[in-house]
Amino acid sequence: FYGQPAGQQPAPAWQTAPPHQQPQQQQPPPFYYGVPQNYQPPPYAPQDVGPVLPPQPNGAPIAPTQAYHPNPEVTADFSNAEWKKTDRRYNGNYYTVTHLNYYSNYVNELSNLNWYPSLMRLTVRENELRSLKGIEAVPYLRWIDASANYLKDFQGMGTLMNLEWLDAHQNDVTTVKGLTFAPNLTWLNLHHNYLKTFDGCQALPSLRFLDASDNELRSAKGLEQCHMLQEINMASNHLVDVQSVLDLVNLPHLFR
Repeated sequence: FYGQPAGQQPAPAWQTAPPHQQPQQQQPPPFYYGVPQNYQPPPYAPQDVGPVLPPQPNGAPIAPTQAYHPNPEVTADFSNAEWKKTDRRYNGNYYTVTHLNYYSNYVNELSNLNWYPSLMRLTVRENELRSLKGIEAVPYLRWIDASANYLKDFQGMGTLMNLEWLDAHQNDVTTVKGLTFAPNLTWLNLHHNYLKTFDGCQALPSLRFLDASDNELRSAKGLEQCHMLQEINMASNHLVDVQSVLDLVNLPHLFR
């Protein structure tokens, strides 16, 4: 349930699909814990609007020629290549794309994401990212897989009110400070990083699931402020502050 959102393509499928393959039609992933506060749906593009037009500078869709209709998920697949930026031209209607897949490349910069104003899912797993700067260009994002990169922190991003799912395992993260850019985050995976403290968790009031296993934690202090937490994994750390762990039993929704 917590490993990947509903509808996520497994890695073997990505490895066999060439970048130019037509996008697969899927349903958008459901929210795990209900709709986030102040959630707004993305501006889905209409069906059959004619030739693809260049995006406007502000990233807003071109005025439609017919009424908007909810579309199934559309994936722009640029996986398993050698791209260094997220600036590949999509062979289709940019405004229909809800999932951008750059799995297993050499991406070190998030650029031109404003080409995809309806984007809800971003896959940049197994790349060379050291920062997530640039994701604020797609304010409707709900799901980011940035695992297996070189991220050290989450500083410098603009606010993403809709983001609820962030996988940043196997990076170089040392602090959760900076996650104020995602006030409605509910699912966070920081397994196999270099996290030393939970300072900054007060910026995550909606957090339900946290995997902080295989880090360098010596205390759980700070998690007591995450009153919506339901599951925590702190295995393979260096916890010596027993009292900070015992304080977590007072969290009203914690069950594991």
